[in-house]
Amino acid sequence: MPISNITGADIKKLLNGIMMNGKSYSTCKKAYLLLNGYFRYLEREDMIEKNPMRNVEMTKKANFLSAHGKENKPQNELVAVFTPEEIELLKAEAFKRYGNGKPKYKQAAIYFLILNTGLRRGEACGIINSDIDLERRVLHVRRAVKEVNRRDGMEVGKGQEIIVGPPKSPTSLRDIPLNDTAIEMIKKLREEVYLGEDAPLIPAEDGGFLNPMNLLRRFYRLQTAAGIPKEEQKVIHALRHTFATTLINGIKQPDGTIKCLPVKQVADILGHTTTEITELYYMTGDLDGDGEVTVNDVTELQRILAEFDDLDLSDPAVFAAADFNKDGKVNIRDVTCGQRYLAGFITEL
Repeated sequence: MPISNITGADIKKLLNGIMMNGKSYSTCKKAYLLLNGYFRYLEREDMIEKNPMRNVEMTKKANFLSAHGKENKPQNELVAVFTPEEIELLKAEAFKRYGNGKPKYKQAAIYFLILNTGLRRGEACGIINSDIDLERRVLHVRRAVKEVNRRDGMEVGKGQEIIVGPPKSPTSLRDIPLNDTAIEMIKKLREEVYLGEDAPLIPAEDGGFLNPMNLLRRFYRLQTAAGIPKEEQKVIHALRHTFATTLINGIKQPDGTIKCLPVKQVADILGHTTTEITELYYMTGDLDGDGEVTVNDVTELQRILAEFDDLDLSDPAVFAAADFNKDGKVNIRDVTCGQRYLAGFITEL
């Protein structure tokens, strides 16, 4: 079919096919923007008389999720993170001791190791001491522990057991850099119990691998004792989310600058197969927090730069969303970048 004969109906059919073929909303939107930019170019160069994309609207995210039987949850519900205040509450409670000097909570430092490395719960239980190189400040993730139903041949038996094997995916086999806090937590855990280089960092009572479910139960008890209301308590995985969100949205440095890591680098640290999961932790350009980048966000950025808006660029999350072109600065160039994105001249932020 000649390009000049393509109609809006043809494009809608193509986009609907992509949407119903199991692709994510992000992928579908990128396809829409790419097509929009392409046909705008053809029209501008007089290669077609009319841009068929004028009659094609991008499906709203809520409608897309509804068509796939999913709920359009707010971003903060999709990715649960701990607030700085909650982290301080946990720290204040976690390292309390009884009058005889015995720790009130077993192996509590593991939660703050997870918070500073992004380990999954099963990966944390699977660490053996020889996986840790304090001199080179690196942690080698090589295995994970999980609880499964007991099996009797092909039949499911009674009760559960733990198995130790490779982590979630090939990319989960990774090396994680250790910051000062992570190293401090490892030392605390070893001071509490150390059974040798081939033993788990957080061993069970029998010296073997700890059941990840036991770690979770302890974590809920810690949150309760720390004063976090039950309805606001989170799973251990939220510590991993908090770690990732901090890296991506940025950490304020002593000189006032914001230091962020690229999504790909964070994905490597977390052991994600693609950056698509990692991108859930933030959305560049989404200043109004509605899960999409629209003209409202560009207008919001203009208001911030003109000091008509009270959004604070010293807030790492606001800064990360406002940095449209990802150059580590927020200025008029980001407004231009947002306008080019909305016009279809660039396909992603």
